[in-house]
Amino acid sequence: MKCAEYYLDNHKIEVYNSMYGKVKVLLDGISISEKYAIFGSEHFFSLGGNNYSLQLGGTMKIKGRYIQIRKNGIPIALKEPFTVNTVRVYLFTIALGLILGFLLGTSIYEILWPAQ
Repeated sequence: MKCAEYYLDNHKIEVYNSMYGKVKVLLDGISISEKYAIFGSEHFFSLGGNNYSLQLGGTMKIKGRYIQIRKNGIPIALKEPFTVNTVRVYLFTIALGLILGFLLGTSIYEILWPAQ
């Protein structure tokens, strides 16, 4: 799922983050960097003779994660926070509800109708 989109020197930079921690950076639709990271990663690429680094940082706080872009080591974009995708939260809630419901249901069934 896309978590950020930037335009640098008339080029489109897209950042995708999967549910399993895979971070993918696209330059004009072409993949330029892929890494697995849970708490953060840094991606490097060159564009028009300049070296860029795109840093994804993570925290365990509710605020979520942030992205920072540097051009030749100098920050050009402020740390832009992005929150945890709501689809992930919904899927986690549904899965947790199903698991807890199953465990609670089997426990109540055994109490009401014990095996003989």
